Amino acid sequence: MKRFFSILLLSSLFIPQALAATSYQEGYYTAKVTANIRAQAGMQGKQIGYIAANDELYVRGQKGQWCDVEYRTYEHAYILCSLLEEQTDAAD
Repeated sequence: MKRFFSILLLSSLFIPQALAATSYQEGYYTAKVTANIRAQAGMQGKQIGYIAANDELYVRGQKGQWCDVEYRTYEHAYILCSLLEEQTDAAD
């Protein structure tokens, strides 16, 4: 059992920064890549559309690894949060 926890601890040290927990606040984000939009949070959620790379989405909230976004006429639509990057204001 002690060995299991040692391995678990060591493996956690090598998790890439991209997989680290990030909080996605309400606001505008840009898609890093072309990605599916789903009706439910999760890979099993029905695909209801997609967003092209560099397109903008408005994030309303977060459910685990999934961002709740405004998409067409859907009350709730979801995209994997790690596929988005927060928009930054352009420098003067």
